Amino acid sequence: KVQDLRYGENWHQRAALYTNNQGIGLTAARKLNGKEMSYNNMVDAETVLEMLIELSEYDGAACNQPLSVIVKHANPCGVAYGTSLEEAYRLSFATDPKSAFGGVIGFNKIVDVDTAKSIGDSFIEVLLAPGFEPEALRLLTEKKPNRRVLDIGDLLLRKNELYQGYYRKAIFGGMM
Repeated sequence: KVQDLRYGENWHQRAALYTNNQGIGLTAARKLNGKEMSYNNMVDAETVLEMLIELSEYDGAACNQPLSVIVKHANPCGVAYGTSLEEAYRLSFATDPKSAFGGVIGFNKIVDVDTAKSIGDSFIEVLLAPGFEPEALRLLTEKKPNRRVLDIGDLLLRKNELYQGYYRKAIFGGMM
């Protein structure tokens, strides 16, 4: 057990985060800002991470374009590539701005100042990326002390390790 989560899938339920001790995955992400994660935050962040990994390559070839993914309630509500990370964010947000409200946003590149300025004071539960420029991090957190910011380090480059073994999903009365 790594920690108790703020609450379960619903506010009246309890939840906890466990690790498999492999030292890889969201349990290893560094939280740079914000309150503790909830069950739904973790589910959405995992969905974002999976999408970033899968969309960072095409038929085995790396796709090095800046990429932004927005998820809310485990459903994608914005995905876009851009010529810059800021453009990718704007295009992904424009896909469905209402659903993006209170969502989780992930990037495949280090978040820069231009991207942080575009995000501004938007209500975002969690931001995750393989790093943040110091000034970008300051802009993203100075007025938003509860905004969770996760540095996922090199997880996007470790697809083979992340997908090693079996992927399990619990269901009532069993597991798939």
